Amino acid sequence: MLFCVCGEELCVVSLRRPKSVPSSPMVKRAFSRLGNLTAGWGRSIRKQHSQLTADDKKKWSSSQDCSNKEGKDKDKEGKSQLPHLAVPRLSVCADAQKVDRAKLAQTEFPIIEFDPETFRILLDYLHTGSCPLTCSNIPGLICAAEHYDLPELLQACFHHAKQFLRIEVVCMMLCSLENYYWRYTSASELVNMILAFVEGRSHQVQDFLTLSESMVQMIMSRTLEVPEVCKFEAMLGWARHKIRTKTSSKMDAKLEFRCTMERLSRDLKLYRISPQDLIKIVLPTKAIKNERILDTLMFQANTGMYRVQDSYLAACQQRLQQQDSRVSEWESFDCGM
Repeated sequence: MLFCVCGEELCVVSLRRPKSVPSSPMVKRAFSRLGNLTAGWGRSIRKQHSQLTADDKKKWSSSQDCSNKEGKDKDKEGKSQLPHLAVPRLSVCADAQKVDRAKLAQTEFPIIEFDPETFRILLDYLHTGSCPLTCSNIPGLICAAEHYDLPELLQACFHHAKQFLRIEVVCMMLCSLENYYWRYTSASELVNMILAFVEGRSHQVQDFLTLSESMVQMIMSRTLEVPEVCKFEAMLGWARHKIRTKTSSKMDAKLEFRCTMERLSRDLKLYRISPQDLIKIVLPTKAIKNERILDTLMFQANTGMYRVQDSYLAACQQRLQQQDSRVSEWESFDCGM
């Protein structure tokens, strides 16, 4: 195995391919279907041959003897004088009636598993034994390598990802792996590798707003080396961006914002946020229910984690008295914040 690296991003992997055909599942399935197709040939021939009468068999054998004993001219005359026998029609396929004629006439076959660029690079690798590897094409290639049973390409993709993974490309790679990580083991392993890489560099993540909700939840569930209030602000910014881009009605925006923040903040450790930040940062956003914030303040005061001022508890209780946090707190939410 040979890796040729050009710069920090692009490398061409050149792998010595075995002389024999690789044991690809796709090839195995193709040959197994071919075996099933040809398995009925002999049976169909024997079956139709057995249906010949005894007289037909005698006539057939006698015609063969005459053709062997006589010369070419006599052979032609003998053949012309022989009665026309009902030669059985041999079927190429035992289940010919089950063959889809539309499939036989099909000239284009769509590849729905991978995007065209990934499949083009994969074909280059199959033809030449080498292909360019970048952080942008690795998510698709690593899944294609598992799908078509190409262990050398799979190992090369992981090797490149470990060497050249950067914080600038993690969001782009996670977006590309969105449709693959639940189908392929290699994609799931690559996602875990990226998330482990992000844990100590989460404050440097770029293009965070382009991630899907499931990826945001996966990142937030990790042990990130950032304060809990920063995690809340990141969730809040992502939810607001989603509401602005995907909802048009104001009522739909309120409901969507509430449901989104409830899902994202489910694992948020509010007790790690100081009482000052809970009152001055979290409470005014209306992203967390007032009851939950009040319970957090009471927990902090009872356990002695923080020294909670009475004014903070009074402010939270006053909000609860003024409005029902289960419904009316969302009525004052402004999706244009």
